[in-house]
Amino acid sequence: MDIILVTTVIASLFVVIGLAEPLAARLRLPFSVILAVVGILIGASAIFFLRTDLTDALNPVAAAILGLPIRSNVFLYVFLPTLLFQATLGMNLRRMVDDWVPILVLAVVWNLGRAGHYDSDNHWPVEGAVKYWHFVDLMWVAIYPTLYLFGGS
Repeated sequence: MDIILVTTVIASLFVVIGLAEPLAARLRLPFSVILAVVGILIGASAIFFLRTDLTDALNPVAAAILGLPIRSNVFLYVFLPTLLFQATLGMNLRRMVDDWVPILVLAVVWNLGRAGHYDSDNHWPVEGAVKYWHFVDLMWVAIYPTLYLFGGS
């Protein structure tokens, strides 16, 4: 693939990302939602233009978008830290302190997994953490409607 085309596509995606933040503020939607919708629209339109017979003028651009030579390590080392940094800027630390127990459980399970303590025979801590997390979610699904329907004034 031509390096000029790849650079142009990546620069265009950065422009789209730059325009998505004011759009998110204007629509009063989270920035991540706008990015997801724009990404889906870009991918769907690239597939549409590549497979349709309406026009062949956009086929090189659509092929360049769908065939970007970006491997998973680029996402891991470039995009993920950027997204995590953006997420932490908007995070409310006081709300996170309220959820310290599930965060601690997931952090311990993750660190043990990184150390190689889990395999196909020994994976009960992962299942336990997942079951705990889903139990908490189900409890809130049950508690909120109960408090709403039967709770007081």
